Amino acid sequence: YSSLGQYERAIKHGTQALAVFDGLWLDLSTDARRLTFADGIYSTVSRQVQRSHVAAEQLGAALECAERARARALELLLTRQRPCHKDLDRGSPLPTAGLPHELALPEFRELQELAVRRHTAILFFSQMQEDLVFAWALDSLTGTCSFRSLSLPKDEKSMTQLVELTRRHIGARARCNSRDAGKSKATCASASDALFHPKIDEDLLARSLSGRDRDELNRLLRRCHEMLIEPFEQVLAGEPRLLIVPDGDLYALPFAALRGKDEKHLIERHTLSLSPSLGTIVELERKLTQCSAPAAGHIGTDRPSALVVGDPEFHGGWLSQLPGALQEAVYVARRLRASSYDTKALFEGDATKPSVLEAMPNSNILHFATHGSPDGIYLSGESEQEGTLSMAEVQELDLTKARLVVLSECDSFRGQLCTDGVIGITR
Repeated sequence: YSSLGQYERAIKHGTQALAVFDGLWLDLSTDARRLTFADGIYSTVSRQVQRSHVAAEQLGAALECAERARARALELLLTRQRPCHKDLDRGSPLPTAGLPHELALPEFRELQELAVRRHTAILFFSQMQEDLVFAWALDSLTGTCSFRSLSLPKDEKSMTQLVELTRRHIGARARCNSRDAGKSKATCASASDALFHPKIDEDLLARSLSGRDRDELNRLLRRCHEMLIEPFEQVLAGEPRLLIVPDGDLYALPFAALRGKDEKHLIERHTLSLSPSLGTIVELERKLTQCSAPAAGHIGTDRPSALVVGDPEFHGGWLSQLPGALQEAVYVARRLRASSYDTKALFEGDATKPSVLEAMPNSNILHFATHGSPDGIYLSGESEQEGTLSMAEVQELDLTKARLVVLSECDSFRGQLCTDGVIGITR
């Protein structure tokens, strides 16, 4: 229907298909299955419906549809961590009554209200294909919506290539991880296969990086800013806070470093936040309102608390000690104590998994200076199995009191990219 210009029919049938998929998604029993399902046909149909809404000039509805397909599995995990749902079995299907209605996706009006309530401009991206991105901006004063269809400059190979080249010029390591070891380096996948099979041409990257210099880095940062930020320059002018919802390859882009016409970085213009969806922010707000007053921020005379983990000992040499980690942790702990934080410091052999797990739920600030992996944090132990704090274990913890978590480690970003964002320990 869309190809025939019959956009209303395309929207009707696409929306009906998404409703059927919603029912199937709710019946899935594990986080992994929900992620796989959302990244497959659900995302494909969602993008088709978004295109039809845009063609019919229904820009708010298009944003609703884009939001509907994003970070739903994460929002479910957050919902089940709320005090009123603590008795739910997280490995079981959702009940037929009670919980699903609380997963109702925000309407366009609610997204506008979110921007106004948080005094934060919102920039929402939906990557439609390798060279095309849909983008919406909501201002913080009235929630007024602006839309742009952003095309990749013709002299760029792909969005994947542009983002990765920018990262490498900054000095970041390749996004490919150990799971990609069996693939040819010239065809390393970097995002969801359901989207468009994006590849990183490592040979082309090597040639581009051979003469790496600051001028080329600045050109790349300017190019990304010109494509993604400047179309909304008037909307974002004077906005002190900016919440960015990336998609696809854009999760890997260092937005804070992008440079405008005046050579200022984006972080110099706005206080930046990133989220995999706007529903995630809404769910976090709901979670906070259901917490007790002390859990919501130590209202009263209680001192704020902090946990600092630094340079765990990897007995038997299953990992090398991380240079500088101990010095960093000692410095951070000293600064926190000077700021009146009740600080628990677990260094070297004291930084065992049981000790860290015991301290995490009672801490407002958590700082880890250690080795990491895409889906874990390495702590002190006699073996990797004994010392690894996994993503699954973290998801089971009650971290209601946490306000800031710092992962000062390698590879914490190198998880799988999908509609839920980066699937790894950061999630």
